[in-house]
Amino acid sequence: MRQVLNISDYPDDYDNFWASGRYPYMWVLDATINGNTKRFHVVGIHAKANTEPTDISYLKRKYDINVLKDNLDAQYPDANIIMLGDYNDDVDVTVANVPQTESTYKVFEDDLVNYKTVTKNASLRNFRSYLSLQNVIDHITISKELFGSYIEGSGDLQFPFKFIQSYTSSTSDHIPVMASFDLRPCITNVVINNVLSNNNTILASETISSNRLINQNARILFDAKKSILLNPGFMASGDVVFKAKIGGCSN
Repeated sequence: MRQVLNISDYPDDYDNFWASGRYPYMWVLDATINGNTKRFHVVGIHAKANTEPTDISYLKRKYDINVLKDNLDAQYPDANIIMLGDYNDDVDVTVANVPQTESTYKVFEDDLVNYKTVTKNASLRNFRSYLSLQNVIDHITISKELFGSYIEGSGDLQFPFKFIQSYTSSTSDHIPVMASFDLRPCITNVVINNVLSNNNTILASETISSNRLINQNARILFDAKKSILLNPGFMASGDVVFKAKIGGCSN
């Protein structure tokens, strides 16, 4: 494991790491959809808060995050990882009152090949997940194995105030975050011979081809890893939103 930081006088007491010793916790669970089972490694975290002295808390949180990533990379290189919880920092810029603006999650954010924070767009839109702070400090990060299953744009904040009265006094001062995944088996090559309507996402690990009509008012996404072929006869007319994307799913 690499030496990530050198913090002078960082104590060995277990309750000094993370949020007063509340270490990351991993749940291993199986989700079965239409006979297809996928195993998830869900890592719940509560990172060190920005307590005084803030610069030391910043460095300690950065140390904890770097060590966590080292362990996930080494011990779970092919796992379907979902890391979520109270990050106590934003992922685009830090919320800590320190001279630098670099997030303590930079090590994850820089590794675009292996990780993606699917709630980052809420930060870029200047939302907040902690009521007294103008930043999103609760996030969901996934590993590359789930890139193809993640439904683009679903990473967001959930606003519970209309469901729970006096939410801030009875429940939490944090706003829940959420993300959606399509766990249907990944088909290698998809040939579309039927008319498409409503909302549909078509996934393939290789190619998608279509020569049919997309009905009015439909919202359709073609997402293949290798190629998308729109053959003679394909048509999207009227109030239709059609998107084609090279990304695809994988088995």
